[in-house]
Amino acid sequence: MFTHVPSFRHIPTFGRSTIRRFAKNVSGLKQMAGRDFEDILQCIIPVFEGLLPPPHDELVQTLVFTIAYWHGLAKLRLHSEETVAIFHAATRDLGKIVRRFLRKTCEAYDTRELPREEAARGRRTAAMVAKQGAKASRKLRKQQASAIASAGPTSGKSFRGHSTH
Repeated sequence: MFTHVPSFRHIPTFGRSTIRRFAKNVSGLKQMAGRDFEDILQCIIPVFEGLLPPPHDELVQTLVFTIAYWHGLAKLRLHSEETVAIFHAATRDLGKIVRRFLRKTCEAYDTRELPREEAARGRRTAAMVAKQGAKASRKLRKQQASAIASAGPTSGKSFRGHSTH
């Protein structure tokens, strides 16, 4: 059993570049690198332990452990048939635990986006709408160009300015 660690900031470093010192507010970090996510994943179990009441705490601990286990398997550089089978089983287990987490724990809590997250979602939506508008505009121009090309020349001149006669 782990001893509860109040925050990521209380986790000691490990080696020079293995696990670095965490910022005061891990949830507020911006522009994180892959190593930052890995460090958080490796240290999250003792930080999250005991944060929620008993039925949800066990589920969160199982979810976090399963994610860490799956990530460790995914990072293997060489797989055998056995490790691929283990990875498939771990992926199924991860799907099951995520669905159970959504049904039980997520339903039990009223969660909200941070203002920063809400703004980012708004920017992504606006960018996607703009991109779709640009695609639709390009598609319309292509259709018009193809319709003009298939209609053939309207005067005695061909598309390249040469006479058709």
